Amino acid sequence: MTLTVLAHPSASRVGEVWQASGQGTVLVSRAEPGFRPPGARREQPLLTPLLSRKPLALEVGARRVALDTSQTTTPIRVDGHPVTERSEVGPAALERGVVLELGRHVVLLLHLAGPIPEAPGDDLGIVGHSDGTQALREAIARAAQNRLPLLVRGETGSGKELVAAAVHALGASKGGPYVAVNLAALAPNLIASELFGHARGAFSGAAQAHDGYFVRAHGGTLLLDEIGEAPVEVQVALLRVLETQEVQPIGGRAARRVDVRVIAATDADLDAAIASGRFRAPLFYRLGQQVLHVPPLRERRADIGRLIVHFLRPALAAIGREALLEPAPTERHVWLSADVVAAFARAAWPGNIRELRNAAQALAALSDKPLRLDDPEVARLVPAAAPRPAPATATPLPTPEVDWREISADELHALMARVDYKLGDAADALGVSRPTINKLVDEHPVLRRPATLSRDEIEAGLARAEQRGEPVWKVLEVSERGLRRRMVQLGFE
Repeated sequence: MTLTVLAHPSASRVGEVWQASGQGTVLVSRAEPGFRPPGARREQPLLTPLLSRKPLALEVGARRVALDTSQTTTPIRVDGHPVTERSEVGPAALERGVVLELGRHVVLLLHLAGPIPEAPGDDLGIVGHSDGTQALREAIARAAQNRLPLLVRGETGSGKELVAAAVHALGASKGGPYVAVNLAALAPNLIASELFGHARGAFSGAAQAHDGYFVRAHGGTLLLDEIGEAPVEVQVALLRVLETQEVQPIGGRAARRVDVRVIAATDADLDAAIASGRFRAPLFYRLGQQVLHVPPLRERRADIGRLIVHFLRPALAAIGREALLEPAPTERHVWLSADVVAAFARAAWPGNIRELRNAAQALAALSDKPLRLDDPEVARLVPAAAPRPAPATATPLPTPEVDWREISADELHALMARVDYKLGDAADALGVSRPTINKLVDEHPVLRRPATLSRDEIEAGLARAEQRGEPVWKVLEVSERGLRRRMVQLGFE
């Protein structure tokens, strides 16, 4: 079990962690326990007079944590709910991460995490040390060891271009140019010319010969962002370039040899695009020799505090107010209150890091007044919260069934991905029965239950999994255990 600092009167403390060495009781107050930055050894308690000396007690079990507020005088909120007595956090909530507000100026994330890094290491320009971020850095390092085409997949705003730049900076082509082009921003009739170049007089308006992006990236890396937007005829030419390492300028007589590491990025559903004929399968398989998945922000909840500070600091420095992030230790009036950071940590962030950056910069524009969640100008910057149940109490009330009409397809899809498509865990997270979660999945436009998969669907999934280098259960978006059971039923070896 891990505690990560999401908010503190001193922004330099944000991102520090404490990790349990086993089961037992830990007391949380201004004087204990000791937190440290990942990669550092020196620990120090929260050390703020804005917290009571009387502690909040956390009783750490194997997969559960009980919170005892009977000793502390600090107001405690768990995922936005005031807690005035004993409360228990179960395994599903720990997997998601539970936001603890301690008074008005400290926010901690209670969650499960891997070992804290003992050495700082290269952050590759990526902020945070959550498990998802650490895994992303490892995937970048692996992809940088070769020059095969790479497909970077992730939701909009999740940082795919940053990842591509990090792969280039670590790779053998780092001494060459790094060229990025957003295919969605190019006029469809100009994409081929922009990518491959053209000869003088090749078409009306071509007064001079033009080197395309491939030639400009010679000896380095070319990022083809929004690859799903490429017209089909351009996809054919891209496949040829990948296979021959030669580009044919429009109107040119001779092909030109290029040495380019190609990285493609997309937030599109390429499987659906292939099925509809909008994307060519051979290009997908060629690009998909290596696939790197960028986790959405909702899976990097432990990084949100550091990301907020990362975006706030330069925005405040630009207007001469960076000191708001580091008030005097005895200062009792802090600019950024806990409820704002806690609301940011609970939010779903459909626009991911880009959306969070925009919100943080908008907060900096309000630096002339204390930031509180009850201020309408502040509240409008917080996206809708991700769906999660209220914390259990010592005498829990029966959990009502959730009306399936209140759960969007996107919210259900995101939840299933977070729990590795385990129907039981999804039912627990939503507070619904197993038949209800089965009904929700059956009515979803994409999700399937393992028991409904045909042999042909599983065989197609196995082929895609081999191409992507991913587990077949993740490709098919079903639970691993359920898929194994279904494969046994269908006679797979």
